Amino acid sequence: MTESSSSQFSEVTRGFSSLSAQHAFAEYFFQNDIQIFPYSTMQRHIQALYAIPQCNAYRMLDKFCREAGRPDIAASCTIEYINEPDAQAYAASGGGFHHIAVAYSLPVLLQVVFQHLLSQTNPFSWAAPEANPPRIFPESLSKAPNIAAMQQDIENLLTSTLPASRWQRVMATKLAELALLFCLSHEIAHLIRGHAELAGRRGLMGINELTRKKPEPPGKRPISHRLSQAWELQADRTSLALLFSYVNNKHYKKRLLKTLKCDGADAPLRLLARVSYAVSFVFFIFGQHQTSVVSRCSHPSALTRQTFAMSELAAIFLRAYPKYDEDTVALHIQKAAISAESAWHRLGFTFGSYGRDLVNLPEAVRRLCRRDLLSQKLLAHHQWAVCVKHR
Repeated sequence: MTESSSSQFSEVTRGFSSLSAQHAFAEYFFQNDIQIFPYSTMQRHIQALYAIPQCNAYRMLDKFCREAGRPDIAASCTIEYINEPDAQAYAASGGGFHHIAVAYSLPVLLQVVFQHLLSQTNPFSWAAPEANPPRIFPESLSKAPNIAAMQQDIENLLTSTLPASRWQRVMATKLAELALLFCLSHEIAHLIRGHAELAGRRGLMGINELTRKKPEPPGKRPISHRLSQAWELQADRTSLALLFSYVNNKHYKKRLLKTLKCDGADAPLRLLARVSYAVSFVFFIFGQHQTSVVSRCSHPSALTRQTFAMSELAAIFLRAYPKYDEDTVALHIQKAAISAESAWHRLGFTFGSYGRDLVNLPEAVRRLCRRDLLSQKLLAHHQWAVCVKHR
């Protein structure tokens, strides 16, 4: 790897990823005309939006590898941001290396969403939006010609939505971090479950949120939509388990409870609701232009995934806190999801245009769960550890 290409990587990546893994990452995405986003050249408060979740994702990955008895794998993985304006994310494997790439726009868009909600209203309110609420920020960032122009665009967005109170700014940052960590851990899950490796063998450009494929090589059989949709549920399940473990870490949980205003005897349940709330916005971002509950592409509909994710979070919580009853946990998660969608609408955005197709939601979820179970045998020899079956 040349000195110039090495300098594109963040200090976080240089601290966790091997030089050979960084070289493989740069080569892989260069071949697909995707460049690394050098956020380290920006102002410190902007750098933090990228570096802190990235560092925590590396730690999450490292912890999993050690607990799975495969500590050697962690250094072969690279997690970086790329110069793409849309909310895109990739997971890819090949040649013994594993790559996760997230669009530079995603951390900024999540941050301004929560900043605006906290600066204007109670973000957890069920209040309906006013008629035709104005959008004060875009759905994606521009692909600016240089870093200076990108920094100015980001700075303008952050400044225009900045809450007045410090506690609001801190809460907005933590909610954005949780949402971004869900994205990052979802891509980690595609690696550890073997999805990315199998996709690479079929000639696909890894696993990505917004469908983007390489031309299919002759003789290669593409992955069916049924299988790839099952993979998404598996990745969501594993990422939620990783995220739940992260927020309940004894060194982090106490500060997070205070930051997110989760006090009282039911503090763990309140924290779960905040996680549910933050994760919902990821599905909103990727699902705002969908019209059908039953998807016929590589990903299930965002509404189906959100429904599955909320159910999975409840199951994870009940295993950790069996003293709570199912109805109470389900109610807290449902309220969090409703308040999140209400907040999204108050921002002037929609969460799909499903209309009468909503009646198909229960069957769509059941069908995807069946595909999930059927596809697990295929992955038995590709996932990194047996313990991933419990996630």
